[in-house]
Amino acid sequence: MKVKSMKKTLAVLLAGTMLCGALASCGGSGDTTTAAPKTDAATTAAAKESEAATTAAATEAPATSDAEVVLQLAWGTADSDIDPFAIAAHAFQEIVEEKSGGRIKIEFYPNSVLGAERDTFEGISMGTIDMGLINNTPIGGFVPECQVLDLPYLFPDKETIWEIVDGEVGAKIDQAILDSYGVMSLGVYDGGFRQMYNNTRPIFTPSDMEGITMRSMENTVYLEMFKALGANPTAMAFTEIFTGLQQGTVDGFEIGISTYYSNNFQEVTKYMSLTNHTFTPIRLLIGADKFNSMPEDLQQILLDSVKESLPVARKTNADTEASMLDTIKAAGVEINEINDAAEFKGKCENIWYMFEDEVGSDLLKAVMDICTK
Repeated sequence: MKVKSMKKTLAVLLAGTMLCGALASCGGSGDTTTAAPKTDAATTAAAKESEAATTAAATEAPATSDAEVVLQLAWGTADSDIDPFAIAAHAFQEIVEEKSGGRIKIEFYPNSVLGAERDTFEGISMGTIDMGLINNTPIGGFVPECQVLDLPYLFPDKETIWEIVDGEVGAKIDQAILDSYGVMSLGVYDGGFRQMYNNTRPIFTPSDMEGITMRSMENTVYLEMFKALGANPTAMAFTEIFTGLQQGTVDGFEIGISTYYSNNFQEVTKYMSLTNHTFTPIRLLIGADKFNSMPEDLQQILLDSVKESLPVARKTNADTEASMLDTIKAAGVEINEINDAAEFKGKCENIWYMFEDEVGSDLLKAVMDICTK
């Protein structure tokens, strides 16, 4: 799909989202990316007509016509200054556009406007989408090696994770993505450790998870983790969570702290339990064909810009997360620490070996050696 034609399509898609956001702001209701207010067909059509020109103008930034390379950058969450995906996007964009002197232009497509994360990954692989910031977990459905980074209660801290993804082990995973789907993983940003949120009860021990219906990503590791902890997992797209919580389709879900707050989930959940069960590695991806079509000097600028933006975005997200708990508590969410992380870990350790054949025994051993040294 050409960028120009995609913009035209997105103008229509974004229009409805923009109107829903305005209505939500006036009414004080929740996340516009996951629970848009109901409208009749005439209202929706009018919204699309009235906003299309504005959206098209916004995507046609003056610098775009002067750029040698224009890259779409898609992600699934809000374009917010506290959202880790958005933090990564802005850090990367600022550096690459400055380094290239405007020869590279990055255009943002947040809020899943180009599809869910699986759709975005497929689009990058097929060349219909240029770049994406995607949680490592959905990629595990395509590239089994990625699942090693999703294993629950394996990673003791972020420093260990950076050692893995920035080193030789991470390079092997990156190569598996490239070999399997023609997609280059340029770097891994900080999506934060993930916590449990629900409307049933606080989670202090694994037994508190019993019987709670928890939304899970469409990923076997997460489904097995919830089962091991006694919850009832149900696979659901990110864009459906807000409505699912409102309607009681699910009792809870899990996600990183900043993403939770920046997408207004504090409006539809009562309890937040600091489980730190898994981590969210955010991968910056580009299609190999797209990358190879760029002039060599711009390829190098792109790679250098990613490398320079990683520590900036990682620190920003870590600082943001640290300030979020008081804000979330002030919004009325009850926050608690779990009693004993080892008890949760004990329930989940068998999961590490369930995926040994898919991940590869050598890769699993290499990751476990780093995590337990």
